[in-house]
Amino acid sequence: MRNFHDWVNEFAVIDIQINNLQYAWSNYRAQAACSKIDRFFSTSQWMERFPKTPLCGLLRPVSDYYPLYFIRILSIDGPTPFRFVNMWLRHTSFK
Repeated sequence: MRNFHDWVNEFAVIDIQINNLQYAWSNYRAQAACSKIDRFFSTSQWMERFPKTPLCGLLRPVSDYYPLYFIRILSIDGPTPFRFVNMWLRHTSFK
């Protein structure tokens, strides 16, 4: 485990937190054992480039693991650009 912590410190990676889950695994017994087994690491450059990319957990269908996924939230600064699509030329009300 020491080598892992050394690697995290040496490369200055950031542990990305799961937004809607405290743990990624649970045995769901009377005396539950829970663990954050799955971890996602990032660099500060990646976090600067994709600042609005939360890590979220889905409901677990049958497994004892929660599937995890990133949500890519696009932010558009300024007005939405106009896009012309050729199919509009064939529309019946086009003049």
